[in-house]
Amino acid sequence: MVELGGQIVDQDLRKAPLTEAVIADTDFLRCRLDGAYLFGAVFQRGSVVECGVRRADLRDALIVDTRWQSIDLAGARTNRLAAERTTFEGCTFPPLNHVEFRECSFVGCRFTGRLSDVQFLGGGVLQDVVFSSDDFRFAEFHGMEFESVTFPESGRLIVIPRNFRAVARRADVLSTVRRDEIGKTFRRMLSAQSLQRPEKSETAGWVLAKRDWDDDELADFAAEILYAAQAEIAG
Repeated sequence: MVELGGQIVDQDLRKAPLTEAVIADTDFLRCRLDGAYLFGAVFQRGSVVECGVRRADLRDALIVDTRWQSIDLAGARTNRLAAERTTFEGCTFPPLNHVEFRECSFVGCRFTGRLSDVQFLGGGVLQDVVFSSDDFRFAEFHGMEFESVTFPESGRLIVIPRNFRAVARRADVLSTVRRDEIGKTFRRMLSAQSLQRPEKSETAGWVLAKRDWDDDELADFAAEILYAAQAEIAG
């Protein structure tokens, strides 16, 4: 098992064999990590700044209490990547699949492609962030504060940028105009998304792809009721 530490500056680590490496208290600056084998690696504390990480293998990697700044992850393999309490600044993310961000913050970042089974969980912030694609499938945003976040205006996403818990409570009431299965299914899913998640802050935003409702009529009803509730709360 490889263990690193200290400051590493201007080093060429392209295709470096760092599988399952423990990278603790290490600051990388202007290093070349393009194509590096980082499968199962653990980044703990430290930072990765102005480094090339394109096409790196980050599958099953864990990033904890770390700062990543000015990083382009284009082409990186990120399946099952997990990050906790980490700040990403000025980073560009490729399409992501089975990735979890917990208590992470994103400032000036871009997400360029599909998000499939990606979770943004609790206590973090999305600030000046752009999502270029609306190709979301089971992407979850829970407890994240939204500040100047841009999503495609395609109508394929339901976006509540602020005060989702209050919006959800009002939507629960408004949805009683339908007592059929559509209304009942909406209320059950709404409860699962908000009312049963105590970790979500009162001001946090929320996003869900309409196709995740698995029924066009249900998705349209959800959008109508949630946006009506949002307008009343903002009112």
